[in-house]
Order: sequence, then structure tokens, then C-alpha cells
Amino acid sequence: MALARPSIIHTPPSQVSVGQLLQLQVRASPHTNVTGIRLHYRQLNALEEVYTLEVSGANAVFAIPAEEISGKFDLLCYFKKQQAALKLAIRLMLLN
Repeated sequence: MALARPSIIHTPPSQVSVGQLLQLQVRASPHTNVTGIRLHYRQLNALEEVYTLEVSGANAVFAIPAEEISGKFDLLCYFKKQQAALKLAIRLMLLN
């Protein structure tokens, strides 16, 4: 039986201020089998480090620190959902 594939629902902030904490809210729908959501972000500069934040559950609020909002470069963000069935499948493959 195939599981429903949850979608990530996020509304970008209408305004971002340089040097201010940035909060991003996301949710997975449907939330069945979603164990967590990850946020990967960095300034849009290939020399910058990629940071990762993770929250358990299907609803998440992420806080990007003020020092990461410089105004020199745009901010690249993407979300990934974690699903119970996917983690189980990976574990089974590793055991074989």
C-alpha cells in the first residue's frame, strides 16, 4: 500500500530586515508518517557554509539567527521532510 506523500506548506515572509532574527513557519500536509522537518540554509554565496536546523513533528518554526541576515547576499533556504517509512527502508537496506 502506497503512503500519501506529504507536501511542505510555507508562506515566505513579506519582509526581511538586515540584522534581525528571521522566523520561518512550515508544516507538512498530510502529517501522517512525518517525523520531522529540516531547514537547510546559507547566504547565496558558494563560499558560505550550509546550516541545518531540524524540528520533530509535522509543524515547525525555525529561527535563523540575526547574524546570518547580512544584506550582502540573498538567503537560500530549502525544507526537507523526514518520513518514518523512508527511515525504516534505509535501515533495512543497511542491514542487508
